[in-house]
Amino acid sequence: MISQSGKSIIQQFVTRTKELLLQSTLATLQEKYGIWEDGHKIPVEKLSTKDTDDIHVARMLRERLKHIVNSLPEETADKDKVAVGQLIAEQAFTILNRFCALRMCEERDLIFETIRGGYNSQGFLSYDAVTGGGAVGNQYTRYKWYLSSISDELSVELPAVFDRYSQFCLIFPDETTLQNLLALINADNLTAYYDAQTGETINFWQEDETIGWIYQYYNSLEERRKIREESSRPRNSREMAIRNQFFTPEYIVKFLTDNTLGRAWYEMTGGKSRIYEICEYMVRKPDEEIPFRALKEPTEIRTLDPTCGSMHFGLYAYSLYEYIYLDAWDNQPTLLSEYR
Repeated sequence: MISQSGKSIIQQFVTRTKELLLQSTLATLQEKYGIWEDGHKIPVEKLSTKDTDDIHVARMLRERLKHIVNSLPEETADKDKVAVGQLIAEQAFTILNRFCALRMCEERDLIFETIRGGYNSQGFLSYDAVTGGGAVGNQYTRYKWYLSSISDELSVELPAVFDRYSQFCLIFPDETTLQNLLALINADNLTAYYDAQTGETINFWQEDETIGWIYQYYNSLEERRKIREESSRPRNSREMAIRNQFFTPEYIVKFLTDNTLGRAWYEMTGGKSRIYEICEYMVRKPDEEIPFRALKEPTEIRTLDPTCGSMHFGLYAYSLYEYIYLDAWDNQPTLLSEYR
C-alpha cells in the first residue's frame, strides 16, 4: 500500500507531466494542424503539410471537436474555445496513461524494455535490428513506429488504453516533449523512492496502485471546485467523470471484495474452503452458523465492479477467482465435470 508521502511523489509527477503534455499538445494543434486555443481553425486544405497521415489526423481532430461542441450544454459560452480545451486535456491524459501503462508492463515482463531505456531500450533496439535500423526514417520516427506496434499488440486486450486509432489519442508528442516525458517517467524518485513513513524503497512502476493514483491526481481539486461552482450537477460525461473520479485504496477494495465474492464462495462450500486465508478482511465470527448458499460453478459466479476506473477491483477480484477455480477443481468434484 502506498503511503501518503508516496502519493505526494506521484502527485508531483502527474502535475509536471500534465503541464508538459498540455503545452505540447496545444503547440502541436496550432503549428501542425491549424487549430488555435481560442477555437478558430483553418481549413484542412490550407494546411502547409502534404503528408497524408497528418491530413487524416487533422480531419479526425476537427470531427472530434465537432462532437465535443455538440455535447456541450446550450448555455455554454465560447463553445469552440471550451471544446479545444477539452480536446487538449483528453489527448494529454491518454498520452500520459499510455506511457505509464507501458512502463508498468515492462516492469511485469509483459513486454520487452520499451520506456525505461528510451531509444536504448532492449525492445526498440531489437525492433531496429529486425526492421533495418537507420535505413528508413530517423531514430525518433522509428521509435514512434515501435511504440505503435507495441500498442497494436496490447490493444487486443486493452483497447481503451492502447488503441492508437482512438479519437482520444490522435496526437503523438514531438521529439523534445517525448524526451522530457521519458525523463520524468524514469526519474529516480519514481523508480527508487525511499519512503521514510514505511522504511521501504519503492519502485512505483511495480505497484498496482500507481496507475489509479495517476488517474486521481490528473484532475486537480481546483478543477473539481470550479466545475461544482459553475453547476450543481454534471453538464456532460466529462464533468461526470471528473466529479466522481476518486481512487479506491487497496484496503477498501479488499474489504468489499473479501466480504462479497470471497464470502460467497466460503458460504457455498459450507465454510470448508480455506479462501479466508487470502481474504484477510473477511468477517468471520467465532463458531458462527454459516448460512446456506447454493454451490455454483465458478463460471457462473459474476462480479460487478462498483467503480470501473483503473480496474483496481477487477485486479483483486481476478486473484480471488483464480483461487476459487483451483479450489473448485481440487475439492468440489461435482463441479466443472464437463471440463474434466
